[in-house]
Amino acid sequence: MNFNISISYFKGNERNCCYPNTIEIDNPTDMREAVSYDHVCAVFRKGKRNIDNFISSNVIVMDCDNLINEPIVDRETWDAVQKRISEREQGLSKGIRYRSDVSFLSGRIICQDCGQVFVRRTSMRKGPNGTYSVPSWVCKSKRHKETSKCCHSHILTEEYILERLSIQTGLGFKNDDQAEEKFMQLYSKVEIDNRDVKAA
Repeated sequence: MNFNISISYFKGNERNCCYPNTIEIDNPTDMREAVSYDHVCAVFRKGKRNIDNFISSNVIVMDCDNLINEPIVDRETWDAVQKRISEREQGLSKGIRYRSDVSFLSGRIICQDCGQVFVRRTSMRKGPNGTYSVPSWVCKSKRHKETSKCCHSHILTEEYILERLSIQTGLGFKNDDQAEEKFMQLYSKVEIDNRDVKAA
């Protein structure tokens, strides 16, 4: 089983919060070397440990501060969780999106034609290098035929929406890890009228 550990340059520094080096552990020797430094079993943006910078963790951590390390879960539960993590990683590599992978735009895009929110959908496309996913946004009233309101808004790719928002706001969604957070602080919604995209 492979998992990630992020390590610092320190040993025993209780004030440290920087873990810039992420190592994929796949053997006992690397594990012993990694845990000889101050470490965390997670990956953080720019290696700085705090809740806002958390990116991911692919291992369940046992409480290692105790003198006696009793297991907190039984082996059957541990194996079931590890299997689920592996299945999820395989699904993500195939372009499958899970409910927890929520876009910062969810619930914020409003159709100016009918007043409904846009919903996200992901379609699979074939390209020269294999299959890839394309996230798009479509007005809820266009997607769900049972609504009485008629909507003439187009289906817009997420790439197009982010490109238009970048031009309008000056935020670089492709290059700046903080752009989504900055956008949510500055704007409460995105208005779409036909193909016109406007942050408001």
